[in-house]
Amino acid sequence: MEMAKQYVFDIESLKHDDLVTFMTLDRQQIAIYHKGQAQLPAGDYQLLPDAQALNDFVKDAVLISFNGHQYDDYVLAPMLADATPEDVRAVSDKIIHSHGQTFRLHLPRIANIDLDTHADDHRWSLKSLESQMGLNIEETAIDFNREAPLTADELAAEVHYNINDVKATAAVYAMRRPNYFDANAALIKAFKLPRTAYNWGQGALVRNVLVPAKEPAIPKWPAYETHYCGEQMLNRLPEIVRTAYQAYFNGAAFPKVIPVELGRCELDFSLGGLHGVTARSQYQDVQRVDIQSMYPTLIIQTNALGDAATQRYAAIYKQRLQLKATNPNDPLNTALKLVLNRTSGLMDARFEQKVANPLGMRSLRIIGQAVTYELAAELYHAGYQLLNVNTDGLYFTGAGNGTAQLLIANWEQRYHFTTAQQHYQRLIQKDVNNYFTLDDDQQIAVHGGDVGRYFGFNYERASQLPAIIDRAIVDHLLFDQPLETILSERRSELFWFAFNVKVAKNYQFLTDADGTHYQKVDRLFAVTDGKLYRQENTDGKSAKIRSLPESAAIENANLESVAPNTLALDLPTYQALITKHLKGWQKN
Repeated sequence: MEMAKQYVFDIESLKHDDLVTFMTLDRQQIAIYHKGQAQLPAGDYQLLPDAQALNDFVKDAVLISFNGHQYDDYVLAPMLADATPEDVRAVSDKIIHSHGQTFRLHLPRIANIDLDTHADDHRWSLKSLESQMGLNIEETAIDFNREAPLTADELAAEVHYNINDVKATAAVYAMRRPNYFDANAALIKAFKLPRTAYNWGQGALVRNVLVPAKEPAIPKWPAYETHYCGEQMLNRLPEIVRTAYQAYFNGAAFPKVIPVELGRCELDFSLGGLHGVTARSQYQDVQRVDIQSMYPTLIIQTNALGDAATQRYAAIYKQRLQLKATNPNDPLNTALKLVLNRTSGLMDARFEQKVANPLGMRSLRIIGQAVTYELAAELYHAGYQLLNVNTDGLYFTGAGNGTAQLLIANWEQRYHFTTAQQHYQRLIQKDVNNYFTLDDDQQIAVHGGDVGRYFGFNYERASQLPAIIDRAIVDHLLFDQPLETILSERRSELFWFAFNVKVAKNYQFLTDADGTHYQKVDRLFAVTDGKLYRQENTDGKSAKIRSLPESAAIENANLESVAPNTLALDLPTYQALITKHLKGWQKN
């Protein structure tokens, strides 16, 4: 979904220089604003010569940054007001040295998508993502605390560095755009939210769709209510779980986990849900039953959002079913799915106010456990073997007594659910969250952090360790490929072999035995002719980096520009690392 103007941007604030670089999403056009003594170097970019030009450029634009909501937005405000670099730097210092303290700073009325705010895992800096994506990793050589203004050569170097970071931010945005940011934009357009809604997280977007700003909060349930479809659903749970919930309603603590066995599948009941997995890891001829929109169905059936919001929610549910059937690639389809799926989390989010119904949502989770357990138990007692169970579906295998389809259909009718079913030739699992499948069309699907990078870089499964581990686990277990073959076949693609290293918070740089200092973030490879690298601080204290091989080489250039044979990869080291990670998958 296109908007009038979208620019990726990044700011550098020095004591006597301001620098802002903007780039279009296709990374073809650049605009630069600089305020300082030196002249910008000649280049293929648009010059923004003063604050007025800067204001005109960002007017009505949607800006995209990494960590902009914590830094760039606030630093941009005085620049737009034509402040001196010294005054801009004072704002920058206040942010950097606040250490999480609350402070008041002017915030410009701009729409800014902050990629870091929209990340579920905030461990990864932009530099770390550059490493994992195989991009150029470059840290500035300029001391940001220098007293002198930048010289012309230093300014040229800083522009180069700034552009590199903006390109990386654009690459991250492009990767997440189709399944995430286009959905946000579709919601903003469909529900006529303000342009500044691009600043909001998805929870805020969903909140404003369900309960517009001037409407009161949804009503909260005063107590737990576990009746559903005319039945007390606690009675559908195993006795030990039912007793624990009854005590919990009266103020007792709920056990962290209550295990219940259905054959070889151990189900774990907890306040967070229901999960179960078998002891064995590999199965053939497997059936998946996916419970479609469990919590949306429960929310609508129980009016859990109150009359007005539940009516809106039900209308969104209906519209989404229509789009899914007629135009599944429409970004609005993904956007409406977002509303449906994020609402349950908002209902008992710690600081939520408008869509808060904590007892209601916890009641629905208990009902979800009960109906899922009932389906699982019926299949088990009909002779089927349960393999993997959670509150949005289950995997099972075996011939049973031939009644699986009838049991599922009766369950759907009894509780107003629909299911989608799929057959898989193979299911291989480590635990309830880490597994992969091979379907009848020979398509592989991977789930979980252990194998999430099987197809390449995965923003949601970022890791310090080489992606070849994920690839090898699947290919070795699914196709019985020898590890030596997997490593040899991927040898020419350096992406798979990179260790992505960032020094810990109390250290300032990477160092080798010769005392040479490197960047805080580096991409390393296990090689036969390398060095031992450690993290070190300015006092000379050093420490080993976990999982880093003792013989390694640094390569921070864009991997597409690096000839694979320039690195003497130590394949036995990678094989040993893969073997270590395979142990958790190779059960009886």
